[in-house]
Amino acid sequence: MLVAIFSNRRLLAAAALVRVVCHTWCSPSTTRCLLLFRLHAAAPCSLSLTPSASAVSFFHFSLPPQPLFPAPQPQPPLPHRPIMSAATEFLKALQQRRSIYSIGRKPLSLTNEQVVALVQGLVREAPSAFNVQSSRAVILFGAQHEKLWDIALEGMKAHGVSGDALEAAKQKIASCFAAGVGTVLFFEDTAAIDELKKNVPAYAHNYDSFSLQASGMAQYAVWSALAQAQIGGTMQHYNELIEADVRKQFDVPASWKLISQLPFGSIEAPAQPRTYIPDEGRFLVKGL
Repeated sequence: MLVAIFSNRRLLAAAALVRVVCHTWCSPSTTRCLLLFRLHAAAPCSLSLTPSASAVSFFHFSLPPQPLFPAPQPQPPLPHRPIMSAATEFLKALQQRRSIYSIGRKPLSLTNEQVVALVQGLVREAPSAFNVQSSRAVILFGAQHEKLWDIALEGMKAHGVSGDALEAAKQKIASCFAAGVGTVLFFEDTAAIDELKKNVPAYAHNYDSFSLQASGMAQYAVWSALAQAQIGGTMQHYNELIEADVRKQFDVPASWKLISQLPFGSIEAPAQPRTYIPDEGRFLVKGL
C-alpha cells in the first residue's frame, strides 16, 4: 500500500501524479494507494470516496484555503547560560581557595550547623574508586577544636621539639589554627579499603593510592566551598604527632586513618599573591 499525506488541497495535482505512478509501475491487483489530505485543526471539511477503475482509491477532503507553509510561530526564549561561561565561573571559584593563615572568630557567613551540612554533603559527593566511599570526617567546634590544637602542641613536645622551635610552633598554632572557629579532620577508612582489596584483588596494589586520591578530592571540595563562603583556612598534616591522642579524645574508630586537618575561621588577613610555574613545563597538548 502506498500512503501519501498532503497538507493542503492545492496539492491535488500531486494526488493525480501519484495515481498515474500507481497505474504505471504498481500491480493493480496487489496495490492500494491511500491519499490523505491533512486537516487543519478545527477546520470544516467534507469527505468523498471515489473508487477508480484500478485498485487505487482516493479520499478527497475539501479544506478552506490555508497557506502552504505557515509562518513559524515565535518561540519563547529558552533559559540559556553559555557552557564556557559556567566553566569559567567554576574556575574562578577554585582560584578563590587560598591558604589563609590569619583566621579568627568573627561571625561567619554560615552557622556551625550549615558548615556541618556542607562538609557532609561535599564528602558524600566526592568520587572514589569503585565507589568505595572511604572518606571520613570529624568536625570540631569550640572547646573540642581548641583541644585538638593542645594535642598538637603536646605531640610536638613528645617528639622532641623544644626551645625556639617549640616557641615558634606554639605561636603558629595559637594564631593560625586554634584562633579559628573550628577544624575539619579528614580520615580514610582502612576497613573499607581492605574490604575492597579482598573483593576486587586485581587492583589491590593500587587501592591505597586510590584512597588518597579520593581523600584529596574531598579535602579540595570542602576547602574550596568554605572559600566561596568567605571562610578562610589551611590544610595541615600533624598526623603522626596527634593521631593516637585524637582517636582517644574524639572516639574515632580504630580503622580511620588520619590524613589532614583543616582549621577554619573568619579571614583576618588575605593570602599572599600566588605565583605559578610556566605552563610550558606543565602541559602537553596533542592533536589540536
